[in-house]
Order: sequence, then C-alpha cells, then structure tokens
Amino acid sequence: EALLGALRALATEAHDFRTVVIDTLDRAEWLCWQHLCQRERVNSIELVGKGYGRGYVAAYEQFRAFAALLEALRARGMGVILVAHSKIEKAPNAAGDEYERWTLKVHKHIAGLFYEMFDAVLFARLEVYATKNENGRTKGVGDQRVLETQEAPAWLAKNRYAMPRQIPL
Repeated sequence: EALLGALRALATEAHDFRTVVIDTLDRAEWLCWQHLCQRERVNSIELVGKGYGRGYVAAYEQFRAFAALLEALRARGMGVILVAHSKIEKAPNAAGDEYERWTLKVHKHIAGLFYEMFDAVLFARLEVYATKNENGRTKGVGDQRVLETQEAPAWLAKNRYAMPRQIPL
C-alpha cells in the first residue's frame, strides 16, 4: 500500500520529479504477496484464493494496478525505471531441446506484463570468457560489465530505440 500510495501521489500531485526508480521489481512482488497474505490471513501466496495458482493470479491483478500507475507517470512525462534481479529458467524451444536463459526474477505472468509494457528491457551482466589453466581446468574470467539491449538465447532483453546490441557499463 505504501508503494502504491507513493506512485498515486506522483501521478496526481504537483512535483518536480522527472524520473521514478523502483528498486527492485522482485521486492515489489514480495511486498504484494505479503499484502495479499495479510489480507487473506494466510502465510503463503499459494494459500491466497481458492484453487491452484489463485494467489499468483491475485498478485497479477494487483500488479496490473501498479502498471497502470506507472503508465500514468509516463503519460505525465516522467521516466520510469524498474530494476530487477534475474533468475535462470528453462526456455521452451519448438525447434529443438529446451535450454536455460536469464529472465526476470518474478512470476512469469508479472514478467510478461512488464516485458510487454516497457520500451526497453535491458540485461546487465559481467562479460565472462572461459579459459583453461595449466592444469586443464576451465575457469571463467572477465571484469567488464555490459548492458545487453537485444534478446539472445542466454537472456531476455529488448529495446524499441535502435540501441546498439551491447553497451559498456
């Protein structure tokens, strides 16, 4: 409620802010789950509602309201930046075997909502190269951080701004 209240205030009250940053989207999801659990007097999002997956559907509905407030901020001319952690999950592949890739560390319905909504979903990573040491053991090395702006088999990303494929951080 505090997060939604702050966004409502930014959307409706006079201010000079030009950008809002939510750090992190996965923490906002956790706060939403806690709110729903308190409201329903249960101790797990999986116990919210009646039936399998109903808690996640309830959270998705709450996030639609959250997304609508972010849209109101964008309509008001504010920049909206969401930071999220990532997780590795299996990616279905109609042309062959499944593989793993980095995605947003939120429920798949909420991830889909934000992938569709935003003009840019960027993936920050450490550029790592595999090398063999003198004992023949493979080791990852690298210290350059980059921002990926386009989807690849290893991560989800997109941009509608014709950004370069990779930007040094």
